[in-house]
Amino acid sequence: MNTQKRYANVLSFTILLLVQSCRSEPEMITIDVHKANGLLRDGGYRYLDVRTSEEYMKGHVDFYDALNVPYMIDTTNQGRVKNSNFLEQVLPLCNKGDHLVVVN
Repeated sequence: MNTQKRYANVLSFTILLLVQSCRSEPEMITIDVHKANGLLRDGGYRYLDVRTSEEYMKGHVDFYDALNVPYMIDTTNQGRVKNSNFLEQVLPLCNKGDHLVVVN
């Protein structure tokens, strides 16, 4: 998938920016895809995609340290439910000073 198509796919998602570290209470603000791209390209921010693994594999931006930790998971009995291990899965992947651009 070329870069323009990847960014077009991201346009359909809400992009949230966590402006504090992974290990503190984050402030979340909504930004557009162009601002997110700039933050990721200029450094200092990491990409966290919280869609399901299946959605992530269908298309995502290609950053060397992109993370995919699903916030919701599909179950056979209950349908889509909150990933009860989300924080336990995200925190080991982040450093204290990391800033994240979160895509859902």
